[in-house]
Amino acid sequence: MPRPQPSPADRLARDRPSPRESGPRFPPPPGPEPLPLAPPQHRPPPGPPAACPPRSPARRRRSAPPPRSRSRPPRSPRRSAR
Repeated sequence: MPRPQPSPADRLARDRPSPRESGPRFPPPPGPEPLPLAPPQHRPPPGPPAACPPRSPARRRRSAPPPRSRSRPPRSPRRSAR
């Protein structure tokens, strides 16, 4: 018994890959810059850069001028002008 000859429409459908099948087979079009799958951890996340990172009050308190040493009293401008 001879096999049934496929119709022209069936032949076209078989030759042309389905849209789902053709997706991963072709590489994506070259864009301006391929985005990495995961951004590097040391780089800040993309987006508008923050004006300045929020500082904790504890750190700000710690960055006060160093404590004066008792051996050398602070120079007063009145004494040096004399």
